[in-house]
Amino acid sequence: MKKKIIIPIILFLLIIIGLLIYFFIKNKEKENRDYQIEQITDYKYFVSKSQDSQKFGVIDSSGNVVIDEQYDDVQIPNPSKAVFICISGDSSKVFNSESQEIYTEFGKISTLRLKNTSSDLIYEKSVLKYEQNGKFGLMDIDGKKLTEPNYDNIDTLQYKEGELIVKQNDKYGIINQKGYSLVDVQYDEITADGFYDKETQYRYDGYIVANKTDMGYRYGYVSWEGNIILDVLYNDLNRITNINDKEPYLLVAENGRYGVMKKSTPIISTEYQSISYDASNNIFVVQKGQKYGVIDFSGKQIIECKYPQIDVKGRNIYVTKDDNMVEVYDTKGNLTNISSDTIYVDIPNKDGYFIRIQTIDQNTTYQICKEREDKVSEEYQYIEYLENDLFVASKSGGNLGIIDLNGEVKTEFKYSSIQIIPNTDLIQLINIDNVTVDFADKTAKIITQMANVTITNSGNFIKLSNSNENKYINLDGKEISNIEAYPNNSLFAVIKDGKWGYTDKNGSIKVEPIYDKVTEFNKYGYAGVLKDGKWGIIKQDGTILVQPSYEIDSQSEPYFIGEYYQVKYGLGQMYYMK
Repeated sequence: MKKKIIIPIILFLLIIIGLLIYFFIKNKEKENRDYQIEQITDYKYFVSKSQDSQKFGVIDSSGNVVIDEQYDDVQIPNPSKAVFICISGDSSKVFNSESQEIYTEFGKISTLRLKNTSSDLIYEKSVLKYEQNGKFGLMDIDGKKLTEPNYDNIDTLQYKEGELIVKQNDKYGIINQKGYSLVDVQYDEITADGFYDKETQYRYDGYIVANKTDMGYRYGYVSWEGNIILDVLYNDLNRITNINDKEPYLLVAENGRYGVMKKSTPIISTEYQSISYDASNNIFVVQKGQKYGVIDFSGKQIIECKYPQIDVKGRNIYVTKDDNMVEVYDTKGNLTNISSDTIYVDIPNKDGYFIRIQTIDQNTTYQICKEREDKVSEEYQYIEYLENDLFVASKSGGNLGIIDLNGEVKTEFKYSSIQIIPNTDLIQLINIDNVTVDFADKTAKIITQMANVTITNSGNFIKLSNSNENKYINLDGKEISNIEAYPNNSLFAVIKDGKWGYTDKNGSIKVEPIYDKVTEFNKYGYAGVLKDGKWGIIKQDGTILVQPSYEIDSQSEPYFIGEYYQVKYGLGQMYYMK
């Protein structure tokens, strides 16, 4: 009897232990797979360059020399850490802030240059590549070995910071910045699928993998989690990246015939010469032979594949028949009574409103309309949605202005260009003289105007500047003072009688206004002063560090650290020079 009781208990315990081990392994795998991209806000070190010798070194945020300018190149993968890769010819060494060589046990060490980056942080910030006996391994920036030197090469993966493509025996795989394998090394090619989401950026990119066969390359798909979704069977494969869904929609081809898969589930069978996706209406235009049709997002055919031409314009489908007559359908495949010379374009986030575009005798007019109601605005030569229920419009003569959803005119029609300033709600309106620029808030109310303006977006405010004045607009569209814009500064630029100097927060003059132009102090405590076409450098306490002597060829205001000024030379790269 005791044995009969003990055996089930043992079996139960073994099952529990097995489940615990399984979940432990799964959680460990998830922990290894996940990674965080380091965010850097404070730069402590910068590359410097000698104007005479054209050699490179390192300075710190106070302008002090950390590494002498004696190297052919210097790379700082993470400007918050004292790890400097100094290159002379074919050799390189890694130094710390004490000019001591470090990481000597790793052999030759290299940075990993990111692809498709617009930031000045152009390298992987957390990891480095090292080479031993002709093979490569991965180490972190603090000197910890992450992988053995088992790879023929390690390189960055396009779009995906934190993930690396590795080569071994002429095959490729993917590891992350922890050295953990995401995709096994078994493919002839691997590329990121290019999916982008504003919130997560390229984090949920999957991988298009390929192997070479006697019939050419064959493609498959691996999810961002590392799961094989499609085997390497297709002669073409791309992700439809404008479908904003973490579940990938894949355009695939078998023997030259295209179809669509949602992950591994067929949505459209592979029987078409071409498939194009219209993101505005969630429909696919398909071609079979010389004829076209339409399939909806669920895979249902809504217009038969029997027409010589199909065009999707605005919210409708324009079908050209064999007799060249055009019929207009809605996106459910229902025939409408809309004329073929009229296009209806939906307005974002405004159900029932649309822009009507009508062409009669080669004369095209635009109008904001509402369904089941008469027109709500007059006709224009052009209308385009701007933002916040506002529209750019033009009347006869071509000059631009702004109208709202109900057709109410919000600005004069006197502009050659109207656009949103990136990453803000502020509107920039360039006058037809192409000299003066107006700035408006998100309601199209004009805030200020400036001629020959240079615009700088600091992230917290917009700076407008020319030779005569500086203005500041916060992201709510309110004009603020430079004291509000730079709350941590003790001195502030001021102009009096056409000359520039500095005051304190109370408005008392601390640096006499004798300069032709000055900059505000940056977070490192330095500013520039311009006199007779030459720049000098001033410290936050008001003392001159460098008398005006630098002839700097730059369209924007120079940026100084100590006695050095910033030089940008493309592709996100920069250095500092005396």
